[in-house]
Amino acid sequence: MKCKYIFLLCAFATISVGSFADNAKLDSLLYKNLSATPERTVNPAVVSSGYRVQIYSNNAPQVAKQGAFDLEKEIKEIYPDLHTYVTYNSPFWKVRLGDFSSYYEALNFSNTVKETFPDRATEVFVVKEDVIKPIYFNKPEDKPEEESTIKTNVE
Repeated sequence: MKCKYIFLLCAFATISVGSFADNAKLDSLLYKNLSATPERTVNPAVVSSGYRVQIYSNNAPQVAKQGAFDLEKEIKEIYPDLHTYVTYNSPFWKVRLGDFSSYYEALNFSNTVKETFPDRATEVFVVKEDVIKPIYFNKPEDKPEEESTIKTNVE
């Protein structure tokens, strides 16, 4: 009895997948606005275990959210190339900085942040979190072909 149901389920799944794969209307809907949108360059990235520097955490209902976004704006002015993450994990609004591979990189940067924001020095600490690391591809450069013979300085 079980074999009958499994066979029917497999047959239905095969028919369903086949009908969607050949449907031109579905393809046109899926890729409808693909040509209308400008091309974007996507930098591939990998999520891995790493560290960030937390500079803000607040749960006051009236001021926490605005305080987090104000601090993010201030940090972006000082460190424009640094990734800043504002998160809400009920009931806390948090601001975390950077994507560091090692604890020591994050600790070094946290000391810099403490010097930049001395009034927040007691709130600054390193947290372990998944971080986003970009992948860089090396493009092969056009190099002239090297001669196959070995030159020696024999006189």
